[in-house]
Amino acid sequence: MATNNGDVLMLEAAPEASKPWASAANAEVIDALPYIDDDYGNPLIKAEVDRLVEEEMRRSSRKPADFLKELPPLPKFDFENCPVLGKEYERVRAGKPPVRIDFESRYKLELPPASKKNDDAAWKQYLQKNQRSLQQKMIELENLEMMSKQGPELWRQNNHRLEVFLTSILDSVAVDFVA
Repeated sequence: MATNNGDVLMLEAAPEASKPWASAANAEVIDALPYIDDDYGNPLIKAEVDRLVEEEMRRSSRKPADFLKELPPLPKFDFENCPVLGKEYERVRAGKPPVRIDFESRYKLELPPASKKNDDAAWKQYLQKNQRSLQQKMIELENLEMMSKQGPELWRQNNHRLEVFLTSILDSVAVDFVA
């Protein structure tokens, strides 16, 4: 806070305005920006920071849990509109590992079981199934090749069409607004 010709100039918000949920009676400022302060990797700076944190923790009468008590309550999560997200949330809360997606089985060739090893009809059936699978993979590969060759230009053309559409909408809104 500074004064200029008797006027009070605030450089920062008043403490009670910065944290409306906190009590201003015993407010302590905690300042840590781990996503900005990247010097922590330097061993000398890390040692100094650790020393300062330990010193601040000894001086403070509050425990880490006290800071959490000041925060507003967490909102209630409602997964009514997204049951898949709700199921995943419950899985994480239960500490279960993520479900592994099997990418390998769709590329494996299937063979008839040993009991049908000499059955020509079974071999024909599995051969046709594997040929269909191979054809599907060939189509996917062709689509990827076309997308890599023509995709960027088609994307630009689509963006241009969207910009023209947006301009026409904005012009019609402006005409309606003026009229």
